[in-house]
Amino acid sequence: MDDWVWEVFVEKAELFMAIMERVWDRGRREAEDLARVLEKHGIPRGSTILEPGCGIGRVAIPLAKLGYRVT
Repeated sequence: MDDWVWEVFVEKAELFMAIMERVWDRGRREAEDLARVLEKHGIPRGSTILEPGCGIGRVAIPLAKLGYRVT
């Protein structure tokens, strides 16, 4: 394993987790904003939403928790 991998993910795991918590929190806020826009345009919760290239699901997961079916 590369030294930087060990350093970031093991030795400094608390720093990595702090960063990830901010990433997930930002995704939650973006999902809430997106839900407001979707509802404003007549796309209610329960609708199916396609999120291409969702990566780690930073927005897709919170959007699903808000009631959308995310693909």
